[in-house]
Amino acid sequence: MKDNEERFPDGSKGSIVLVISTSGYVGGTGVAAYVSSKHAITGLLRSSQLVAVQHNIRVNAVAPFVTPTSMAGFAKQWTDSGLPSNTTQQVAKVIATLSQDPERKGACYLVSIVLLGTLKSYSELIGIM
Repeated sequence: MKDNEERFPDGSKGSIVLVISTSGYVGGTGVAAYVSSKHAITGLLRSSQLVAVQHNIRVNAVAPFVTPTSMAGFAKQWTDSGLPSNTTQQVAKVIATLSQDPERKGACYLVSIVLLGTLKSYSELIGIM
């Protein structure tokens, strides 16, 4: 990416969006390896900023709340219980929006359907974070 041409209105050469998980900030899921790996990605987000700025690349992250997928062994039980969760489409929409926003650099945004359901726009999400 450092050799890319400038592509965005702010002159940046690209955008990287890491997927962390809320466990990368609060942990508490009881799965040490998963929580540790998500904290590592949070560290990557924070430690990459100086190099990213030198190469005019934006690095941000999203931290989704529970998003049941076929990869998660508990997806059916979670969905059947009626607990709130995201869909992969909702998370993808936030990732796509964040990747195109030249104002966002070094940020991480919580993606929670409970929170998103009460918001009218992405700009409102940014305003409250």
